Amino acid sequence: MDAPGSGRVVHEEAGGLSRSCDDGAGGASLCGYEGRVLRWVADGDALKPAVVCTDPAKGVCGVARGTFPLRGGGAGTRAVDGYSQVCRVLVSGAEVKATDVFRDTANGHGLVAAELIGENGGDELVLASYSNRIVVLTPP
Repeated sequence: MDAPGSGRVVHEEAGGLSRSCDDGAGGASLCGYEGRVLRWVADGDALKPAVVCTDPAKGVCGVARGTFPLRGGGAGTRAVDGYSQVCRVLVSGAEVKATDVFRDTANGHGLVAAELIGENGGDELVLASYSNRIVVLTPP
């Protein structure tokens, strides 16, 4: 890893790629500006991408992994945010369902999950946006 130029290209994404996070299960999630959220897993010496979901709003620039309980029950394990100004929690099942959990006043720019408040049954989402604010979303 300390040799400049020693990396290998494993994928190119139309529109460009943005932030990534480890998925806690031996893979990584990565999002792209064209709205695709990808999960990468090793397949022998290769890395294979699988499309987790496609956000029709595009401009996805942050993905975070955690436990994100939703109002009315259920919980997602990934959240996305970006230029649509909407943070969404992704719930996996036969089909991935995106649930809007917050709308900002400007484009989202950064998103991380953190355990900031113990004993509330989930992780918090910390959003940074072009609104010049940091927003913390807590489980319902």
